[in-house]
Formats: sequence, structure tokens, C-alpha cells
Amino acid sequence: MNTWLRLLIICIMTTFIISLFQIDAEIFAGGFKYNTVTFVCEDGVSTSDCNLLKTAAYRWNGISSKRTLKYDGTKGSYNLYNAHVKSSTLYKHSNTSVLGEIIPWMGCTLLSGCRNAGINDVWTSAYLRVYTSNFPSVDRSLYMAKTATHEFGHINSMAHTSNSSVMNSGLSKVSTLTSFDKTEMKRKWGN
Repeated sequence: MNTWLRLLIICIMTTFIISLFQIDAEIFAGGFKYNTVTFVCEDGVSTSDCNLLKTAAYRWNGISSKRTLKYDGTKGSYNLYNAHVKSSTLYKHSNTSVLGEIIPWMGCTLLSGCRNAGINDVWTSAYLRVYTSNFPSVDRSLYMAKTATHEFGHINSMAHTSNSSVMNSGLSKVSTLTSFDKTEMKRKWGN
């Protein structure tokens, strides 16, 4: 057998073996690059909703020493207090299947204004919205915990997954981080 054919067979076998053991990329390249990402509860968000948002964010803390979500308790102007994320439960979405979303932004300039960011861009700020009006009437706080934890996962550059995870999209009662979530968090940010 000639050398090139052997190399081709080795490459094909290696690719096949790697694909059997490969973990899906459940993180994205962009997002916030800071070690600490601050968030506020938008003015008008109830104290109980704000507490649920904080609890959801803090679930992600302590997994990696290189990423922390920190609540900024000062109220008032979003930009005045330099928070990166403005979180809210005040908005409604016309599509009732949407439970929450992240609206990320890139840097603003005088010439081009502010631009929406994608998953491969560096984010400078974001809106985090939990659409509580789209939740079932029972177990509101449980659905809010799951949805807010999921959305704060996106703030940490976690992507949707089909694995057992709080990062599954859609209506779920899973609000605690699974071992898969923690592994992906460490893969993105380190220990």
C-alpha cells in the first residue's frame, strides 16, 4: 500500500474516532470579555423579580474564577452606573413562545451609532429580558428561575444545547446548573 493511501486511511479513521468522542461546541466565541460583568434591574422591576434575577445570575458564579456576574444595586440611569447588562421583567413579546432573550450591543460611535452584536462579536452592553407574561399561570417563580438562569448563561457566552442543561431552549423547569453546564463554563472561561 502506498504512503499516500495509508495517510488518507489514517486521516479518515482519526476523523471518525474524534467525531465519536467530540463534545458539541456549546459555547460561542463572542460576548463580554470582562472578568466581571455587572448587571442592574431596570427601574420598575419589582423587588421580588429583581431578587429572582440576582439568584439566577449568581448560579453561574464560582464555577470559573475568571468570570463573575455582579449585581449593581444603584438605581437610575443605566449608563451612568456603568452596568453592562440591564435586566428586566417588564416587557412583553408578541410571540408567546419566547420566554426570554438577550439583545447584545457593540460599541457606540458618533458616526454609526450603536450596533447590534452577534455571537462572535465583543459585547459592550446588553438587554436581558424575561417575558413573564408568556409563562404558564402556575409556578411563575420556577419558570422565571429557569429562564433567567438560561439568559444569564448567554451572558456568559453559553449557547443553546440539546444536552441535559439549563441551556436547552424552550419551556423547562430545569433551573439548576447541570454538570454539563459547569463543564462548558470552565471550557469557556477556565477554572
